[in-house]
Amino acid sequence: MFPSPPPKAAPPPKPVEGEAAPVVVAPPPPETFTIGVTNLAFNPTNAIFGRLLRTKDGHIVTQAYWYQKESSSHDEIPYYEKNFNQLYKWKSKIYLILSVKQEIIERINKLTITNAKTMG
Repeated sequence: MFPSPPPKAAPPPKPVEGEAAPVVVAPPPPETFTIGVTNLAFNPTNAIFGRLLRTKDGHIVTQAYWYQKESSSHDEIPYYEKNFNQLYKWKSKIYLILSVKQEIIERINKLTITNAKTMG
């Protein structure tokens, strides 16, 4: 593993005659690294979801860490459980809606049966 080369920058614009050249300060390049592997069949996606890659401090590399969305790898909570609480809340709301719907259907059936008895 070695540091990646800095990104290519466009040449500064040519100054207009009679004007001073604008000073353009480039931001420092992000700290990224290039990984070299000898196995040509290496697939980083399979390695991440197969939990095969490790950080320097021994944590498992997560997808967010690989794409540099997080500064440290939070491998104690698997990616598929991060939104579990939100899904559980939706599940309880869906059950509530279904139970109310079932109650409405039962009331309509009772009204239909009583109306049929009175009319017939």
